[in-house]
Amino acid sequence: MLMRIEDTDLTPAQRAELETAGELAADYFESIDPSATMLVPLTFEAKVEAFQRVRNAVTHQVEADREVASAVSAAREARMSWREIGEAIGVSGEAARLRYSKAS
Repeated sequence: MLMRIEDTDLTPAQRAELETAGELAADYFESIDPSATMLVPLTFEAKVEAFQRVRNAVTHQVEADREVASAVSAAREARMSWREIGEAIGVSGEAARLRYSKAS
């Protein structure tokens, strides 16, 4: 199933992030030199499936980012420090504060 970005309930910022991720993926794949790899030519169906998997993965990533922001907001409401939140998500407290302070 192919999901169109216009059919999601993403905010403009999330849509921009999703579009940027898609553009980065496209740039990466376009930068690959086929003559330098041992790739087997894909059928059209395999390419469509691969494309859909990439789009679905990016959609899941955006949804996961939204869930993390919600969890951080709940953690701040529970009086967790930025240091504790940073530790939970694997970054410094300052990095967590800079990224999520608008979400809480």
